[in-house]
Amino acid sequence: MAAAPRNFKLLEEYDAAIGKAGKSMVKGKHQGMITYGLADDEDMYLSHWKGMIIGIQGKQTGEFLYEFSITVPKSYPESPPIMKFLAPKIAMDCVDAGGKVHINKIQPAFKWSAKCNLADLLMAVRENMASDAVNKASAGLGNTKY
Repeated sequence: MAAAPRNFKLLEEYDAAIGKAGKSMVKGKHQGMITYGLADDEDMYLSHWKGMIIGIQGKQTGEFLYEFSITVPKSYPESPPIMKFLAPKIAMDCVDAGGKVHINKIQPAFKWSAKCNLADLLMAVRENMASDAVNKASAGLGNTKY
């Protein structure tokens, strides 16, 4: 079965991101903890997204709303989106000094494929926030930005 063209897939993701017809691609324990949508409603190519992740409740990261941006390349979904944290800073092995998320370093292991969507990436990143090492290293970063 052939993959859906980029914009058809992104339109489906956009509808789910805004909750159209009660749909959501964010599942399970991540529901209500991840919000995202287009950064600019005039973005006809659906390339620039923004959102927030509420960290894991009961942990250090759970005390903050993590703002991020996503850029969707022309080769999506074959190529993964580019995610960047904006604020506050978070200490995760998969996030570099500029806030860029390196998908191949997300733990537990996450592998991008053309079947994945933006919500899959966001849920994997939020799952990474549960790590005790991330929570310990992120203490004190609450008022910082990239």
